[in-house]
Amino acid sequence: MRVERRPLAEAYGHILMHNVVGPDGRRVLRKGTRLDEAALNRLADLGLREVMVAVLEAGDVHEDEAARRLGEALLTPE
Repeated sequence: MRVERRPLAEAYGHILMHNVVGPDGRRVLRKGTRLDEAALNRLADLGLREVMVAVLEAGDVHEDEAARRLGEALLTPE
């Protein structure tokens, strides 16, 4: 995984590295969100031009999937 600052036009499909809050201080997007068109539109509406994203490389998995796999591996038979 690489962490990069990317313009919104190049951030589609990548994973947001930080929570994003609106002018009222409320969270608009949660870190770990895979950026789709709707999320990118929200970011643009906030006036953002670029964001920090995780760029997954071959063999990398999203943190939620990694946690699920780890949990399964740690299960013990009853």
